[in-house]
Amino acid sequence: MAVLDKKLELMDAAAITGIGAATVSSEVLDLGTGYNCWDVANTPDIGEGGDLYLNVRVATTLSTVGASPAATVDFYTHTAAGVASGTRLIEATIESAAAAGADVMRYKIPAGKVSRYAGIVVTIGGSTLAAGALDAWIGLDSESPLPTR
Repeated sequence: MAVLDKKLELMDAAAITGIGAATVSSEVLDLGTGYNCWDVANTPDIGEGGDLYLNVRVATTLSTVGASPAATVDFYTHTAAGVASGTRLIEATIESAAAAGADVMRYKIPAGKVSRYAGIVVTIGGSTLAAGALDAWIGLDSESPLPTR
């Protein structure tokens, strides 16, 4: 079992319901701006010291109304706090009938590609998702049995 850093938790049983609605993670990671010894601003270096993984797991079983919707989970990064308008680094699809505890994704975060802000954007397409929630976090270890992508 791995240790979870609360500040690297992007979603904690966050509801993802609606028709075509884009839900931004309840927490947006702010990596801040560091300065070197010459007082020059550094860019964030997430993942450069070792591999970091984005883990997403179903917290509450997904339930649909009507046809099965397709849902996507995207990891975005941006120089401003509005991550949804930034650069998408990772994308995965969620099964419409995913049960609680199911692992959705485990991706290695690309080193040197993350800007100051990072977060998750979930988009529901197709029909209505009546119920469902996700957990998402960044960890040092791959914390699911899924193969690393």
